[in-house]
Amino acid sequence: MYEFDNCGQGIDLLPWTWRAILEIAHNYGWKPAGTEDPEFDKPPNGQWDGNYLEGALQKVKYQDAINLGNTLEKAVLDIFSGSYKTKHLSRKLKLKLKELEKVEGHKNLVQYVCFFKQGHFTIWR
Repeated sequence: MYEFDNCGQGIDLLPWTWRAILEIAHNYGWKPAGTEDPEFDKPPNGQWDGNYLEGALQKVKYQDAINLGNTLEKAVLDIFSGSYKTKHLSRKLKLKLKELEKVEGHKNLVQYVCFFKQGHFTIWR
């Protein structure tokens, strides 16, 4: 389980859901800026690679989080309207969108968009 915190407000995501959100957002045009160094869990070599999957208390910057939320919102609107079915998207991406809707439901997807659009957050597990 991934946990995300923004000034005491948080959400929990299954690992599959978080990876799906990142992949979908990337396919919808999100350009990840990379995460900031984790404060407490430094890598053995001291070099942070900016990843979003480690769950090591890395921070997503304000504008990057908003961009993620805005991009995910486009995908969620496509899910709600069903328009993703007729868009020029890969079959794999269409299946991922359908599965995300099935696993998370509309209410959770809206909650995730709203959370990311608040700005910066911390990723941990």
